[in-house]
Amino acid sequence: MPPAKRRPRTYDFRKTSTALFAQYGLARAAVRGFGEKELALPSGLGEWTVAELVTHLGLTLESVTRAVEAEPPKGPQVALSDWPFTTASRAALNEERVRERAAGLVGRAALDDWLAETATRADRVLEGALPGRLVAAPAGPMALGDLLVTRCVELVV
Repeated sequence: MPPAKRRPRTYDFRKTSTALFAQYGLARAAVRGFGEKELALPSGLGEWTVAELVTHLGLTLESVTRAVEAEPPKGPQVALSDWPFTTASRAALNEERVRERAAGLVGRAALDDWLAETATRADRVLEGALPGRLVAAPAGPMALGDLLVTRCVELVV
């Protein structure tokens, strides 16, 4: 008997969006408790400081805004199940972006203000957005609903 075909897993767009903003909110709440000394400490993730790791989390949500605001991409769609295999090729670029953005966010107040603005913008662009809409995700053309799943994974991991 041939193996049963596996159907791709699907996720409820609103639940995923709610989970994304809830996880982001938890990260923001933690940052509010940090002082300048804590933000300058090593994060335990490579050579990043805590401030750089927090900046990475902000860029994770900011990528949703950029993807939705960009022109719909052309080309083959990246399946959600293929996304994990695309991350290593972008690691150096992501690290460079994190360091550049973190350098421009001096102090906890600046970091927190940027995190708040990032959440506001992402919430605004997702209002009324269609989960199946193809967007310019970091990995390539991807359904918006699938992109939100990847952003949840980034925030949790």
